[in-house]
Amino acid sequence: MDKDTSSQPGRNAGAAAGSPERSAKRRKQLTCGLIGCSALLGLLIVLTPVLATIFVPTLVEELHAAKHERAVLQIRTLLAAVEQYSADTGAPPQTLDQLLELGPSGKPYIEGALPLDPWEHAYVYFAPTGGAAPRIVSYGGDGEPGGDDRAKADIDSAELQR
Repeated sequence: MDKDTSSQPGRNAGAAAGSPERSAKRRKQLTCGLIGCSALLGLLIVLTPVLATIFVPTLVEELHAAKHERAVLQIRTLLAAVEQYSADTGAPPQTLDQLLELGPSGKPYIEGALPLDPWEHAYVYFAPTGGAAPRIVSYGGDGEPGGDDRAKADIDSAELQR
């Protein structure tokens, strides 16, 4: 009662492992996959510069805005230390370095070293003369007086108090 299966046609008789039909099918799948990957790569190559032109300027502007705000906060902190020094000694400091001296509390008016502005430049201090208020200035990203955009514009404590 044994059946001889060798003479019966099988379902996958033509697509047996290693057959020409199966190899052709694999080549077709591989070719389609490569075409799909190439199309995706081409799309990325085209879209990357487009997306960069949209988002990079926004990111750069956000970076400049963050640095500007950090400078404003540091200037206000330095001004508060100048005011405390003035209250303790009866006269404002002639240089920012004097804020590193110990006050009546036994602590300096500024802990550690004097901060640099966000562009790694020293703040410029103008001691008060003739009843004017002390001024602290950051010359911005270029480190030079003046500047017409957020990255290079001066940040002056006299303008912050307005």
